[in-house]
Amino acid sequence: TTITDPFGNRQHVGDLGLSPPAPPVIDTVDAGKPGSRAGLRGGDRIVAINGRAVADFEEVQRVVNASAGRPVTIGFLRGRARLDTQATPFRSKDGTGLLGIAFAVPRTVVHLDPISAFGAALEEVRQIVATTFRALFHSSAGIKQVSGFIGIAKVSGQVAQVSFVALIDLVALLSVSIGLVNLFPIPLLDGGHLLYYACEGVLGRPLGERAQDVGFRLGLAVVAGIFLLATWNDLLNLF
Repeated sequence: TTITDPFGNRQHVGDLGLSPPAPPVIDTVDAGKPGSRAGLRGGDRIVAINGRAVADFEEVQRVVNASAGRPVTIGFLRGRARLDTQATPFRSKDGTGLLGIAFAVPRTVVHLDPISAFGAALEEVRQIVATTFRALFHSSAGIKQVSGFIGIAKVSGQVAQVSFVALIDLVALLSVSIGLVNLFPIPLLDGGHLLYYACEGVLGRPLGERAQDVGFRLGLAVVAGIFLLATWNDLLNLF
């Protein structure tokens, strides 16, 4: 089966297999939420978001999650009729947009050969990286979604209640996200070392000790600031 973790990222959960993309067919609609006020019902199939065709519910989630507080135009099929409506996702505690709708996720699992599984894994990593960048840099609530060890512990407890496989999926998600952040060009991180190497390649010589020392001090300040921001967000979400 497919679940959505508290970060708004899709997670595939299944024994020895990978769930196929689920069609964007609405299962339930919460009363009083934007989806309900927009006239959406169970059984409606979403076919477009903001004029762009969508093929599975994960595409719908990605757009909605990044559109908190901003109206989105939804095209859907009800029986044979093609209808359009507009809804404004409300902002959840972690800053992502939600419509208050749930999709009917099929309970099937596709078994992949090693080569196909490797390709599927690369696509999953690409999706995680794209979602992370959209959440941080293309969302008005980007900094509010930065989470630290408290948030990770809270989410881990929630996901562990789903299944052990779901917990392994979360570990993979965190590994990719942390690896991505580690590549940011901030001195003190691996991305900062790569930045120094690039400067050395352009200048033909290493940066001076003074410049490197100042860079590492600034990097330490940035990393400490991110840590404090993440801890503050975690405490706000916790209480």
